[in-house]
Amino acid sequence: MLIRGSAWAWALLLLLSGVGSALDIVSPRESETVVARVSGRDLSVQLDIGADVRVPEHGVLALYLDGARVLLACPDSVASAVDCPTDGAPLSGKISLGLGSVSSGEHVLSAELLDAAMAPLAIARRVFTYVDEAEEDDMLSEGAPAYNMIVFSKDRACQLDQLLSSLRVHVRNVETPFVKLQVLYHHSTQKFADGYKAVKKLHPRVFFHQQGNLSESVTSSIYDAFVARGGNGASFQGDYLRLVDDGIPYTMHFMDDMLMTDTFDIEQQLLTHRLLASRPEITAMSLRLHPGLFPCNRSLLPLY
Repeated sequence: MLIRGSAWAWALLLLLSGVGSALDIVSPRESETVVARVSGRDLSVQLDIGADVRVPEHGVLALYLDGARVLLACPDSVASAVDCPTDGAPLSGKISLGLGSVSSGEHVLSAELLDAAMAPLAIARRVFTYVDEAEEDDMLSEGAPAYNMIVFSKDRACQLDQLLSSLRVHVRNVETPFVKLQVLYHHSTQKFADGYKAVKKLHPRVFFHQQGNLSESVTSSIYDAFVARGGNGASFQGDYLRLVDDGIPYTMHFMDDMLMTDTFDIEQQLLTHRLLASRPEITAMSLRLHPGLFPCNRSLLPLY
């Protein structure tokens, strides 16, 4: 039976503060995208409740999804705490529990160890995204670009070459029709102009556009609307809007002093596209700003 009383609660709090006893969600990981390989299969989560903790001896285990309780275990799954404890084998250490059917989208998962009064003694949380692999993406046509990558560069051809080279390494299909990679560049001297000529030869699949000297064939309905409202079509803003292809769902921006350091593979691109397809108000995305990034080294403040 569950032991009641404040003395037990304080003893358990001391136990939970010991080595190897902290409640943790092992899977899904923070900010992870979980793909359902089989449509309709229930989602399982992996927890580590600590080697020194026993459920139900030390409490009741509860799982919450987006604030709603989806599981109560003591150690078997029950509908209410009044049904605890059950006769199953105690839960301890690393365990796997089922969440049931989960809808596509971003979710907040909470695991809590509760005392006899159903008050939390330990809490662990994760934010993750769930996607059913069987979902159709009607917006994505075969061979049509899904991402319009626009790079801005001024007098930094060497840095631009490093960025483009890193994109070729880490963006799996950057040189396929799935991605349109464009550079809007400007040079102040002939030496800088010669540098950009060399970079063009190194990256023949990239579309290079010189600021103030774009071809008349490069245009978009967004640019046309900008000019119709009295905007300066010969300005930097005008040149940029000519590159914003309204036939490509998402635009990504880069500066020439950036570097790609991790992989953005085809599966991630497709999953991202499917998720964003449900948010028509979103037209641009970034690979830089998300809660999983380390803080700025100088300020120690988050980057998002």
